[in-house]
Amino acid sequence: MPNVCIINSSEAYQRMFESMGWNVVRDFGSADLVQFTGGSDVSPSLYGEAKHPYTSTHPARDEHESDAFDICMDGHSNGRYLSWGTVP
Repeated sequence: MPNVCIINSSEAYQRMFESMGWNVVRDFGSADLVQFTGGSDVSPSLYGEAKHPYTSTHPARDEHESDAFDICMDGHSNGRYLSWGTVP
């Protein structure tokens, strides 16, 4: 059974992956897939842009997800796949 670590998970994400035969883990060091979930907008300051008046951000979440992404991309991912998306 493959392992998935769901960043900012919810029960809906967990049920979806479990129904497809995935084992949900908390440590992305043991995951075959790291799933980043949908949600608020990524803060434009992370890529050097100004915030639009209708942009809704969550800075603490951005920091957490950015750290997780950097760890995965810095060669610690051991061949793991990264995925982004939302549960309908």
